[in-house]
Amino acid sequence: MTDRIHLVVATPCFGGQVSSIYAGSIFHLQRAVRSRSNIDLSVLMRDGDALITRARANLVTLFLDKPLGDAPSVRGCRYRL
Repeated sequence: MTDRIHLVVATPCFGGQVSSIYAGSIFHLQRAVRSRSNIDLSVLMRDGDALITRARANLVTLFLDKPLGDAPSVRGCRYRL
């Protein structure tokens, strides 16, 4: 029995934008993941925050369900490709 891998890529997007290089890399990753039957890919993009460190922290809180310091586990993500 193989375990499923749930890969989450979370990205803050200043002004709701990402570069074409980044978007291309996500498309390449999606293609690679689709060839593997045991991997689920979720991509989270969040805009509306100019401070990159705060935006990253907010993205992390979307899928951590325990306080930092406890052993975290990942909740089901809302966006799947």
